[in-house]
Amino acid sequence: MRIIPAIKSLRAAVIAGTITAGPGLGVERTPRGTRVYLEDTGADVGWHGMFELVIPGDDDANATTFHKVRVLNGNEPDGDIAGIAHVNRQPFTVPVTNLDIAKTGERHYIYLKFTAPIEATDTEPAVPPTVDIIVDTELQESTAAVVYHLLGQAWVEEESLQLSQDHIPGNAYLEWYGPCLGLLETEDD
Repeated sequence: MRIIPAIKSLRAAVIAGTITAGPGLGVERTPRGTRVYLEDTGADVGWHGMFELVIPGDDDANATTFHKVRVLNGNEPDGDIAGIAHVNRQPFTVPVTNLDIAKTGERHYIYLKFTAPIEATDTEPAVPPTVDIIVDTELQESTAAVVYHLLGQAWVEEESLQLSQDHIPGNAYLEWYGPCLGLLETEDD
């Protein structure tokens, strides 16, 4: 689909005060108003980027218990990095992750999970902050120690794996109002 000409056509129609359908541009007039949209031509024109959910080519649909979902950087699908997550403006590199989705009919939620650092005590060493990709069948709420960012959802419908990409592929920005991460660095870092 040639999106730039379609956008220019839409712009010209809006300026002219009339909107007409054309190649790649749809118009639907309803009692509530006029809806203008870009038509889907069936070609892969989706947005590709970091933290993209995909069904890998090696997913065995005949497996009895699990489907596979891979979280990767859609711009570099063969790379090792799924993306960069920023927490308190500090970047964390997150590796490509393969997840198992149970064929139980339950909805699975795929999250970025930030775990806050823990300062050292007299008996325990310091624990650095981490960002991981996890899957859970429950909706998660962030706390002072853990922040969740929903990437998407996966479920099995009529024996087929379905995906919903809730995070627009790209950088992920998570907010955590704990101490500045730099303050927790030790001299060994």
